[in-house]
Amino acid sequence: MVNSGELSFPIKSWFQTHSDKSLVIKRYLLSFSIVLFLVVGCGKHPLEPGTEQLKLDYPDNGEVLTRTEVQFGWFTYSGARCYKIQIFQGADGDSLLLEHETTYSSYIYSVPLSSGEYSWRVWATTDGENYTIHSPLWSFSLNLAPFSIGQIVPLTASPRDILLKDNYLYVACERAGVSILSIQDSLTLEKIVPTQDKALALATYQDYLFVADYRGDLLLYDIADRTNPVFLNSQFVRRAMDVEVSFLRDTLFIVVADEDNGITVFHLEEGNFMVQLGEPVYTGAYCKSVEIQDSLIFASADELGLKVYNWSNPMELLPVDSIDLPGELEDIFIADSRLYLGLGLAGINIFHIAFPLSNYLLWSYNPDIGNAIQLDRSSLYLTAAMGSEGCFIFREDGGTYHLAQQIDSPYCYSVKQFRGGFLIGDRDWGLVYLQDTD
Repeated sequence: MVNSGELSFPIKSWFQTHSDKSLVIKRYLLSFSIVLFLVVGCGKHPLEPGTEQLKLDYPDNGEVLTRTEVQFGWFTYSGARCYKIQIFQGADGDSLLLEHETTYSSYIYSVPLSSGEYSWRVWATTDGENYTIHSPLWSFSLNLAPFSIGQIVPLTASPRDILLKDNYLYVACERAGVSILSIQDSLTLEKIVPTQDKALALATYQDYLFVADYRGDLLLYDIADRTNPVFLNSQFVRRAMDVEVSFLRDTLFIVVADEDNGITVFHLEEGNFMVQLGEPVYTGAYCKSVEIQDSLIFASADELGLKVYNWSNPMELLPVDSIDLPGELEDIFIADSRLYLGLGLAGINIFHIAFPLSNYLLWSYNPDIGNAIQLDRSSLYLTAAMGSEGCFIFREDGGTYHLAQQIDSPYCYSVKQFRGGFLIGDRDWGLVYLQDTD
């Protein structure tokens, strides 16, 4: 029991300034009861339904969206312990797509949606069990252009490279090996071929399939039977990142980007044996990508930029040109006498192939977001796998490019031109077919 003469501030000061001590005690107990009710009572008893509506923030009612990732937001409701968002197919709120509980006042729907009408509402609970407060039903439309999602095929690992061979797709899927898909009517997974380490890149010539398998060396398969590859042999490459092939002077050459040792050249002898020619050529930094055009090899040198070699004599590569570049060179792609470079966090550069290259920069793009990992193009569009920013699609206009669309996939690693549209390889979604909406 507390002695009133020993009470500390602020109660003691109350006694010192009020003669009627019993009145002071009553006031103190009444104040304490009110505070206790406000703190405890609101969490126990939900507000009457319909007394007040929860207010939505974005997307606006009737808004037309053009990106695959839809972000929802609403205003916090006083006393709410949890929210439940409902997303519906159609504008009338009858066909439920998703119901998700969250303690936050926002939600990102990262599952790809097709073009069409949708609606949504949010409920709130004040007791953690009964959702009695709700928002009005808002609608929005999704208009994906110039490309929409035609099909998604889940894969067991990240798709790092995509290769089209006749009526089949071969996909390098890191530790899951190589996935084979048929493409007659739709994309259908036919088989998964395990490799020794991590399949990162693919190349093909006639009935041969070459796999850059990172620490698992350079692998060679016979794919005369397209869905049943037969392993032939392998050659040591310290860290195989990329592979390209070229048939010159009646000989099939294989050029590999070795992350540590640089460029390594092989040729294919009778009996399907790969034989290394000369010593690896060190580029000065990590070598992640190679590309061949006629007698030239273009090789990445990570943060040091691009190195160009003449390989008329495959036993001895001769340096021709080099160029300093921003960022880290992740991918090299050549089309129509143009050199397309994916520069990681520094975006994209395009050069006309003439020397010195530094004098022939045609276009550059640095959005300060994403990570340009791999590039491909069609007659009108350039696509870029941009890592956590998904896939960027640019339209060519008078020699320059303008961003036409962004596909907000979780983490895009690879892109490939396909049937008038594109394929993208995403870490979480798998293989995604983007079809032309025109």
